[in-house]
Amino acid sequence: MPKFADNIVPREGFIVNIGGVYHLPFDQVQRTFTEALPSGTIVTDADGAARGILAEDVGTDTQVARIMVRGNPTTVNAKALNYNGLDTDIANAELAELNIVVVNK
Repeated sequence: MPKFADNIVPREGFIVNIGGVYHLPFDQVQRTFTEALPSGTIVTDADGAARGILAEDVGTDTQVARIMVRGNPTTVNAKALNYNGLDTDIANAELAELNIVVVNK
């Protein structure tokens, strides 16, 4: 029988540091996804601009997703992010506007 700790799946493994209260940077967002995506994927708005980072894995049937939509400030690990085809420099700049600072590039 596995130990309890063996069943724990790390979530938000892309976060390096959050300044301030933990729950503030996250929103539950009503959204339809066309593909299954892992935690750490950068989510865009209708114009293709980076608007947050998925805080949990989602499937195509997911309607509500937990997304980091702001920092306070927050640093995230670039090597753990899924840019999903976005230009990394542009996406990082757009995240910085949300107080989400990408490090370890």
